Amino acid sequence: MSSENTKNPLEKLQKRLDKDFTWRKKELTIARSNIDGSTGETLNFNLKVATTTLYSHWEGFIKTSSISYLDYLNKKKYILSDFKNCFKILHFTKNILEIKHSTKKSKFLELYETFSKENEEIFLVNTKGNHLINTQSNLNYEVLEEILLSLSLDITQFQTKDNLIDANLLNIRNKIAHGEYYSYLDTTNYNLDMEKQTKSNFLILYDDILTLMETFKDMIIDAALDESYLAN
Repeated sequence: MSSENTKNPLEKLQKRLDKDFTWRKKELTIARSNIDGSTGETLNFNLKVATTTLYSHWEGFIKTSSISYLDYLNKKKYILSDFKNCFKILHFTKNILEIKHSTKKSKFLELYETFSKENEEIFLVNTKGNHLINTQSNLNYEVLEEILLSLSLDITQFQTKDNLIDANLLNIRNKIAHGEYYSYLDTTNYNLDMEKQTKSNFLILYDDILTLMETFKDMIIDAALDESYLAN
């Protein structure tokens, strides 16, 4: 029997999150080193590449980690009524979405009766698709907050980072990704001090986003360890 098969579910979750974080960090380290070693137009190009790469790993890690957490909870096989309300909503999301455009009272009754079975049903969610953890391909602070709340994770560690996420990362990434002209460097007043400051500003963003990703990972592990997904 492999060592992987003998690990308990929490250890598997930890390993899964660590592995996902590690390969992303390796790619981001390459993007960072390209910035450190470039100047002028090459620097401007490498900053654009690094920005889109940083965002892609930001969105990808938050989504993948959230899904890994829900997969972990699926394996716990707990009765639905044992969970906090936010997880009950995740459990019933598919049922809710199926009738969101309906005007039939019979459908509403069916949904109500489904809700009333929380003492009988085992928590189970389908983690395929986007209906549970939807980053909307635009993981701004508002979307992040929804994900945190849906997983009963503390939002306070992210509340002061809304401008960092929305203005410093997402706004610039969107301009680049949508083909708009964007330059990190003012070519009309170009000088080495400006170049140095531009690099410094990006590296601060880089470090802050990596820290947020690691914070999110640690929060999931702590929540699993403390069983904070359970109702009091």
